[in-house]
Order: sequence, then C-alpha cells, then structure tokens
Amino acid sequence: MFKSLYHKFIIFKLKRNNKITFSSKVSSRTKLEGSNIVKNSNIVSSSVGFASYIQNGSYLPHSKIGKFSSIGENVKVVEWKHPIDRISTSPSTYNSCSNPLFSVENKYQFNEKDFTKNGFLVEIGNDVWIGSNVLIKAGVVIGDGAVVGMGAVVTKDVPPFAMAAGAHPILYEGINIVGLRRRGFTAEQIENIKQIYDIIYNSNLNTTQACRKVEEEIPDCDEKRIILDFIKASNRGIIRPRKKDR
Repeated sequence: MFKSLYHKFIIFKLKRNNKITFSSKVSSRTKLEGSNIVKNSNIVSSSVGFASYIQNGSYLPHSKIGKFSSIGENVKVVEWKHPIDRISTSPSTYNSCSNPLFSVENKYQFNEKDFTKNGFLVEIGNDVWIGSNVLIKAGVVIGDGAVVGMGAVVTKDVPPFAMAAGAHPILYEGINIVGLRRRGFTAEQIENIKQIYDIIYNSNLNTTQACRKVEEEIPDCDEKRIILDFIKASNRGIIRPRKKDR
C-alpha cells in the first residue's frame, strides 16, 4: 500500500518533467514547479521554483527556493537552536514535549526554531547559487541573484546580487558582476548596484545610516528599491563586510 502510494506520488512529480532519484525523500507537501532535479536529498514541506536543482546529500525542511536556483551538495538547514543563558542547554529544561520527566511552565518554554516572515525556515531567492557543504541557520533569507561560497555558515541574511563566503562569520565579498551581465543587466544597472553596496559596506556607517545615504544619493531605480526593501525587511540583519587590511 505504502509503496503504491509512493510510486504514484513520484509519477505525479515526474509529470512536470522533474527528475528525482529514488534515494531522495521528497515529502508529499513539497511543491515542485517543474523541470526540477533532486539528487539523493531530503526535501520536507518545501517549495522549489521552476528549473531549480538540489544536489546530493542536501537537507531542506520547510524552505522556499526560487526559480533557476542551484543548490550544491550537502547543503543543510540547521533547524534547531538551544538557549545559552539558562541553567542547562538541555531541552528538558525548557520544552515540556522533550522529556516527560520534567514539567516546564509556559513562561519558561523556549522557541526552538526561527522562521522567516513568510513562515519558512529558510528562503532562497531566484537564480541563487549555493556551493557545497553550506550550513544555513533557520530564519535566514538569501536574496535574488546571490552567490554563497562552499563551506559557508550562513547566520545572517544575504542581500540580492551579493557574493558571500566564509564560516566564522560569513562575509560580503562583492557583487556577481559576471552573473549580472549574463542575465542582461546593463552597465548602468550594474554600476547602480555597485554604488549602493559601496555605501552600505564601505562608508563606515551602520546599516540604517547607510540605507538613508543610499536613499539620498542614488537615483531612483529598480535595483535601489529591491536592495533597500530587502535590507529593511531583514529580521536577522545582513552579512557584514570583510575588514580591510590596514
């Protein structure tokens, strides 16, 4: 019975020209828009945009992935967190469901997962490239056109068109100029994006002050609005710049 239902589910997924290896686990609540590839990965209650693919060994629970995005091998969402300001980090001291030996009052319970404003553990935009062995903390949003280098530990939001790398912590590494040209961005649009991020990351201002300066100094354009809207909506804050050598 179970195998029959599973095979019917796989056939339904493949009707949209999706390619799912049989060693993959794709829950029935996961939506694949079409032309998706999932290789030996575990996708739970997620939304995967058109033509996006997910490579071997990845784990993406309750995630939203945009169109034409590329997820490398062993990319994993880190779902759970523990408090460090209590007598113990054990869930038995803050979650009444974890250990029946303890009774935990509501006021002492702890929210073990962070969600984005749209109710996902993680949101990944359109045309995003995430390298192999990346860990993404729950609550993180990665903007359209961003690139995340292999082995990164993503604990902050990655703004649109940005390149980010590093593990302790992940840092801003510039913009993906080659990728922007490939996608048809004009020289003027690319220059606008570059100037916006120069202000945000190189002006020695805090994020609020830098956004205000962008509003005042950069002419109105779609790129400006996309970037500023993303930053203002960020719950976790955006990645920081790499410190320049003195």
